[in-house]
Amino acid sequence: MNLIALSMTEKIDFSKRIHQVNGLHRDISDFLFNEVFQLLPDELQLFLLQTSLLKNMNSSLCDTITGRSDSQSILEKLEKMNLFITPLDDNRSWYRFHMLFSEFLRNHFAYKYPEKASEIYQVAGRWMEKSNSFEEAVE
Repeated sequence: MNLIALSMTEKIDFSKRIHQVNGLHRDISDFLFNEVFQLLPDELQLFLLQTSLLKNMNSSLCDTITGRSDSQSILEKLEKMNLFITPLDDNRSWYRFHMLFSEFLRNHFAYKYPEKASEIYQVAGRWMEKSNSFEEAVE
């Protein structure tokens, strides 16, 4: 909210402005890149970029698309860091990124790895199909 207010150079209706803002907005994107993303170790940056393509994620799905075996500890670490990630259940099995952060990450992923998105979507779709999550697999 503070970023939105600061980015308002002209007088417009705040309620209209809030609906126009997304993770691609220049001020928000610059803030997320310079003050959050860029300060993270390369390993965490790559994990965030790869998993940003997922609407919801758990450790098994993250392990599958990243080729890692420690995704649960990374998800928990991101949550402890207050890094725009929310657990979706009481067991901390399923997570989701904040909408603005997710949009920022997906945009940065598309810029940095334009050829990789379809590969990750295919791997994620196969994982979801094996997990009997057919609706999510199609999505």
